[in-house]
Amino acid sequence: MINNEAAGEDDLLSKADEVINNEAAGEDDLFEICNQIQEFLNGLVECGNVNELDALVKDYSSLVENEYTVDSWNVYKQVLDNAIAIIADNSNSSQADVDRVKDQLINAKEKLVRKEETTVNKTALSIAIEMAESASLENVVPVVVEEFNAALENAQTVNLNASATQAEVDNAFTRLANAMHMLEFFKGNKELLQKLVDQINSLVEEQYIPSTWSTMLPALQEANGVLADENVMQEEVDEVYTELVRAFINLRLKPNKDLLAGLINKVNELNSASYTAKTWAAVTNEVLSAKAVLNNPEATREEVETVVSALTKALAGLEARPVETIKSGDTTVSVKTGDDSAIGATAGLTVLGLIGLLFNRKKTHKE
Repeated sequence: MINNEAAGEDDLLSKADEVINNEAAGEDDLFEICNQIQEFLNGLVECGNVNELDALVKDYSSLVENEYTVDSWNVYKQVLDNAIAIIADNSNSSQADVDRVKDQLINAKEKLVRKEETTVNKTALSIAIEMAESASLENVVPVVVEEFNAALENAQTVNLNASATQAEVDNAFTRLANAMHMLEFFKGNKELLQKLVDQINSLVEEQYIPSTWSTMLPALQEANGVLADENVMQEEVDEVYTELVRAFINLRLKPNKDLLAGLINKVNELNSASYTAKTWAAVTNEVLSAKAVLNNPEATREEVETVVSALTKALAGLEARPVETIKSGDTTVSVKTGDDSAIGATAGLTVLGLIGLLFNRKKTHKE
């Protein structure tokens, strides 16, 4: 085989055909084209024989990369790849090119540096495997069980691998040891937490003061998350349970405002003209406070009881306005202390307020 410069050859042949077929061409033209053809033939180079190089590559195919240092193998591999490329296509390689690559391959092979042979110690790994195989996984959180089984399987594989390096053995031992340390991560007992969550879920939100209910919701949400987490441990269960208990204790029922509303309605039925300005002003002030509490969704039982007590006291202090009367034929003016209806209304309000106070106190005692 020879190198074949196709483009140059085609051009030269075309020129030769033109000279041959040109009747006007002279001897000079023939000599010139002949000289060009001879120069072209003299420039052709025979392709190199790659049989010896191919045999050498096959002979070196038994070399194992892991037995040599990284740097020396990288140099060898680069030369080897070049040799394989020339064997696959030697159309552009002379014999000198082939021989040079063969020498480079031999030289690179001779410069391969073997790794220092070391004895791999698997004693610790074997002991860890033996202990792990007899370990109890009862009540251990699932995520730890999963990692433990994977670490044990990996350790067993490495232990049986005759070609395993010391680094691989050490890594397998460390992973298995860490997994064994986590076997004390027991699943948390959620019985009390579940019971409290069920109790809260049975409550009616509308019966509680909104702010206290809203404050409780994040703790309840976190508790539900813990209940759904199969990998949660006792410490976290206890922490969430404590927070939920506190939030539950801080819930406040909405106080009964019926008596307060009744007192306010009764006051609205009274005629202010029947009472002294001073005592009526006291009632009016307490009614304003009472209405503010009545319309406040966040009002506590203590606040309701306070305004009921204050309004009852103001009502009890109402004084009827004196009424002047003149008897027939008598110039003496007598003064009444008020009509019977005003006195009856005041007495009725006082009794209503006292009943309200007694009712609230009994309710407080029961709670």
